[in-house]
Amino acid sequence: MAAVGKVYVEALIIAYGEGRNGKSTFWNTISRVLGTYSGAMSADSLTANCRRNVKPEIAELKGKRLIIAAELEEGTRLSTSILKQLSSFKNWQAKRFKALMKVRPRVKRIVGLTGTPSSNGLMDIFAEYKVLDMGERLGRFISQYRVEYFVPDQTNGPIVYSYRLRKGADKRIYDRISDITISMKGTDHLQMPELINSEYPVYLDEDEREKYEAMASDLVINLPGGEVTAANAATLSGKLTQMANGAVYSDAGGIEFIHDKKLDALEDIIEAANGKNILVAYWYKHDLTRIIDRLDALGVNYGKLDSDQSIEDWNAGRLEVGLIHPASAGHGLNLQSGGNTLVWFGMIWSLELYQHEIVVTAQQRMNLRSGGR
Repeated sequence: MAAVGKVYVEALIIAYGEGRNGKSTFWNTISRVLGTYSGAMSADSLTANCRRNVKPEIAELKGKRLIIAAELEEGTRLSTSILKQLSSFKNWQAKRFKALMKVRPRVKRIVGLTGTPSSNGLMDIFAEYKVLDMGERLGRFISQYRVEYFVPDQTNGPIVYSYRLRKGADKRIYDRISDITISMKGTDHLQMPELINSEYPVYLDEDEREKYEAMASDLVINLPGGEVTAANAATLSGKLTQMANGAVYSDAGGIEFIHDKKLDALEDIIEAANGKNILVAYWYKHDLTRIIDRLDALGVNYGKLDSDQSIEDWNAGRLEVGLIHPASAGHGLNLQSGGNTLVWFGMIWSLELYQHEIVVTAQQRMNLRSGGR
């Protein structure tokens, strides 16, 4: 052990044991060796229920290398903030990230949990780790992080659409964050049933396929209720996904019907489930509307899982079909008791939400099945 001017390690050490086993003697010895670099603080200043002003006491700790606090009463909770889904703060431009960073300096200790920290690449983790360490490891600014670890990939003159990692940058990033990161595989710690993926192909007829291919090639199509156009590739992919699902929003904001093939497939899946409860994930509002109309026609007892009561009904087995949107159901919902089949009415482009929906559902002891493309 050495006392040097630079702080290489920050750690909270809890000395545990029965009385008269040398804990105090050990730490008092270290404290005397460090001399004025050692200090003490009241144990209650570390707890969640501390109501007094501890700022003066904390100010006295500046420059100290060892701080000793007396033992706490059993059951006392330390003052720690936990972000259950750290990946929801990956966008450094988002309002939620900016709002958290305003109060972040007042948080004594923070822990972030996530199953998909970098679903879209290592660019995601800049904001996540800034929440944790205020920019100590990866830098305070996104521009600094990009220059250090990335180079432009797809560009159009001065406009950069995407970045790629510099050679060896991934290892340097992992080394920088390794001291505050613990990574575990669920398969190493959880005994889970096998994940079963089932595809249910849906085939368009000739007229429906002609409309789809015309939209794909021309970026515009005339439908009875109006024109549907796509200004760029991203918009086009969304329009084609909608058409594959069975309907599409027109430029005027109306809903243009294309086919009922996926609704027929969903009906078959519900019937084949033979009374077992099913979760159905949808993305577009017109998908939800058409699914509800079909379930009403079938007389199926269903519910949109967007409230405490609907989630309680699902877990109690009172709903044959639960309707969920991945953006709201992928983070933190408790759906472990309701069923064991998940149907994707249509695929989505967010890898993070797709993985979250599957991982969170699977972690809640469900035999997961997905279908409907």
